[in-house]
Amino acid sequence: MNRTDPDSKRNTRSVNTAGMEGNNSSAVVSSLCGKRRARQQHLQASSEAGISVQISDAQWRHIEELISQLPEIDATRVVRLHDRIMAAEYAVDSDRLAQKLLTLETALNR
Repeated sequence: MNRTDPDSKRNTRSVNTAGMEGNNSSAVVSSLCGKRRARQQHLQASSEAGISVQISDAQWRHIEELISQLPEIDATRVVRLHDRIMAAEYAVDSDRLAQKLLTLETALNR
């Protein structure tokens, strides 16, 4: 399905994460929640297989604290980036990427 990208005013093809043509960007956004589904499916499969995992209340609180510290996801930006990648309109600036990697490496070595 073709749709107009509000940033470029050009038609782009919207493709969901499974590679099938889609008519909206909900597939991209829903894939962001895939980890939660994967965890639930893993727990269900583990339960069905008779596998038990014990996590203490303190461990759960620590996990929840770590999750709460994660940055918010800008779903609109993710969808736009996804659309640009799928339309082969996204170009990597190798000089900028190399500079950021060097900056990160320098910061890690301090």
